[in-house]
Amino acid sequence: MDRSTALDTLAAYADAGGRFIDTAESYQGGESEKVVGDFVAGDRDDYIIATKYGVGIRRSEGFSRRGNGRKAMITAVEGSLRRLRTDYIDLYWTHGNDPDVPVDEVMAALDNLVRSGKVLHIGLGNYPAWRNARAATVAELRNSAPLTAVTFEYGVAERDAERELLPCAEALGLGVAAWSPLGGGFLARNDPNPTSHLVHWTDRGRPGTRDMSVHRAVHNVAREAGVAPAVIGYAWVLDRARRSSTTIAPIIGASSPLQVTVSLDALQLTLTERQIDTLDGASGFDLGEPHNHNDHSAHLMTAGTSHRSQTLAV
Repeated sequence: MDRSTALDTLAAYADAGGRFIDTAESYQGGESEKVVGDFVAGDRDDYIIATKYGVGIRRSEGFSRRGNGRKAMITAVEGSLRRLRTDYIDLYWTHGNDPDVPVDEVMAALDNLVRSGKVLHIGLGNYPAWRNARAATVAELRNSAPLTAVTFEYGVAERDAERELLPCAEALGLGVAAWSPLGGGFLARNDPNPTSHLVHWTDRGRPGTRDMSVHRAVHNVAREAGVAPAVIGYAWVLDRARRSSTTIAPIIGASSPLQVTVSLDALQLTLTERQIDTLDGASGFDLGEPHNHNDHSAHLMTAGTSHRSQTLAV
């Protein structure tokens, strides 16, 4: 996408009422942040800008510019502020999980950024659920800047987050930004091909039987509803959001003004229970253990009744 198209796409989004913009230092070698910065420059405070750090701007950069450590964080945030042409970032994400840096260190460094005024809210991207839970607990015990949100891949073609990540976010009241809800464009294409990208394709490089089943279901429901397949992918996530106790927002990856318009059609569509069942059934998703065991043995924990005695602590 060239600069002119990018600005036109952002304008279409803003004209429709969109105000949350998610980017990262690594997107297009920092050019994405520059375009966003130029776009919001005239009315910065009217927009909520989220950006990420952790993988550097270029793949050729060394280890001191990578990861979740304090040095990489400070260097990254200063660069993002310059490119975004702003003196604060609304939501600052880690772009990935760095197992070599303790969560306590990450949260302490992010808290310093909040206290400095350079960052308003902090989020963790692509962390396992246990690290998200620890981060939220550490912040609470230290009375420091709280963990506000988490981001991970989530959509009808990739539902693994329902095992631990989503329940964790709901239990802790963390907002969720669902990236790649269309499976890297896989669900939107009439003729899926290996250039599409789903994380779970990494080992085989192409869609499997289950992926194709979901693709067919999405396109069948789209024809029935009279909308583009992309609308169904977004609408499925929005349906999950309506059923959730926390905020779940799909991140739209539009590359043209027309794609913005099509994507936002999902806001006007409510999938029927039958359509939801069709989409869910196509994925053949299973929560696995310990969820299956706990569901099967729930009656053993409750003695067959939903009424539990409660003891009041005095």
